Order: sequence, then C-alpha cells, then structure tokens
Amino acid sequence: MHLLELLRARNKTCAGLYLAITRRCPLSCAHCCSASSMGSEEFSAAPFMKLVESMTAEERPDYLWITGGEPLLRPELVQRLASKAHELGAQVALASGLFFA
Repeated sequence: MHLLELLRARNKTCAGLYLAITRRCPLSCAHCCSASSMGSEEFSAAPFMKLVESMTAEERPDYLWITGGEPLLRPELVQRLASKAHELGAQVALASGLFFA
C-alpha cells in the first residue's frame, strides 16, 4: 500500500474502513487519541467478523485498517479479519504501537 494509492482513493465513497477492535493497550503514550489502557473496554469479536463476513468481492472497502488500542492484543481476530479481507481483494493495514516488536 503506497501513500499515493491512498491519496487517490480519498474521494471514493467507502474506499476505506477503520476497525478499532479494542481500546485495551499496555502502553501509556502521551499522544494517544483513544485514552486506552489495559482496563479499557473491549467488544466481542462477533460484530467485527459479522461486518467483514457480510462483504463481497464487489461490495467491500479497498482498504481495511485494523486499529485499537493495541490490536495485537487480539492476534487471532486480527488474523481472521485480515485473511477474510484479503480473500475479498481488500488491502489491509495494522495500526499498532508495536509493543510486542
């Protein structure tokens, strides 16, 4: 995924979708826009999977961003969402604080 691709898609309706799959995060970054902590709430995986599984190759965003909090606290969900989105032809990006890197 290249920045120019994203810029070209910015005027296309529903070209991208952000999924904030958790607000939990082990970091306490001063710049955090979601006020995440390890005590923050987290929805079940079901609504996220239901949304992505409702998409088709013809009706899907071009770009899916998986974010949080720290999405890598839910590695199985990240993998399932990314696999399904790739299967449909969407490009996937993960926004992470890289706590686990």
